[in-house]
Amino acid sequence: MSVDTGSDGQAKQASPVGDVRPIVAGSGKSFAVPLFIAGTAIVAIMLFTALDANRRGLAAPATLRPAEILTEVGSRVPLLYIPPERQEEPPLPIVPIEEEGIVDFPAPAPPFMDEPVFDRSSTLEPNPFPEQPSIAPARPPGAVLVYDRSGGGARSAAGAADQPGAQATIPGSDTANQRVRAGRLSNPSTTVIQGTVIPAVLETAIDTNRGGPARAIVSRNVFGFDGTRVLIPRGSRLIGQYGTSLTAGQNRVLVEWTRLVRPDGATIALDSPSADRLGRPGIRGDVNSHFWERFASAIFRTSLDVGAALATQQIGNGAFVVLPQTLRESGSSNATTPEVQRTLSVDQGVAVSVFVARDLDFTPVERGR
Repeated sequence: MSVDTGSDGQAKQASPVGDVRPIVAGSGKSFAVPLFIAGTAIVAIMLFTALDANRRGLAAPATLRPAEILTEVGSRVPLLYIPPERQEEPPLPIVPIEEEGIVDFPAPAPPFMDEPVFDRSSTLEPNPFPEQPSIAPARPPGAVLVYDRSGGGARSAAGAADQPGAQATIPGSDTANQRVRAGRLSNPSTTVIQGTVIPAVLETAIDTNRGGPARAIVSRNVFGFDGTRVLIPRGSRLIGQYGTSLTAGQNRVLVEWTRLVRPDGATIALDSPSADRLGRPGIRGDVNSHFWERFASAIFRTSLDVGAALATQQIGNGAFVVLPQTLRESGSSNATTPEVQRTLSVDQGVAVSVFVARDLDFTPVERGR
């Protein structure tokens, strides 16, 4: 056996010559695995014991006898209270009432009343001015006057009542609640009834700076009431008038169409207002408010008032001396300065319409056709 001397100076015993395997140091014994297995077994036994005890406790009431169950349940649940039967009370004895003497009380004395005092002056002297009952004078059931602008003159509602469907009444009058009678429209084929809209086109422009006449031409045929005849053919002329009155915010001008002339020479009075294509009153146009002219007029008037105020002279005692000639000239200037009015203009070729205000009867001119 040979001995090797290492670097650390210690002698190590060499392995035999015949064994060539290396010498490896062995590890020490470990108790971790057995301890883990033993602990797991103990925990499993304890868990099994607890579950078994719980199972036995749940199954224990089913194995008790009925008397034990009744005793155990009765110890926890209170007994049911049953009220005793009601016993009838004996009736009370009837004791007769002894009659007592009737005591008469004196009648009460009448109330004391003072002697009435009368006013001799009011009873003896008559009223010199007795009140007279007011009687409202009854309105005589006379005829109501109706004015017709077509030139037929004045006629009474009593005379108009003779015609069926043509009774004229005024609201608030005695005839306002009278019964009206229905009638048939005479000559329906040659009559354009009230409310018909006649389409037309303006031939002349409209400017409300100065009122004047207007003219339009019918753009579509208008038939009679039954639709069998053309009473107002296309191309008929409309003649009317318009004014200059235009209020603030108004953008429509009202044209009063007074006459209709057909191409064959037949003519009829209309007296009907103008409307737009949808039948709304008036013809819509462009409004010129003349803002700068009105503004200049207001500045001019204000300057006159300021000049009149500056023309006054103040004297020592605090009084004011006003020049009457200056104020007179200022007032006359304000009176003579015309107020600038708004104007409305409508171009020619604008589509308009005429709202027929009364029945138009073409029987005399259609009889020979």
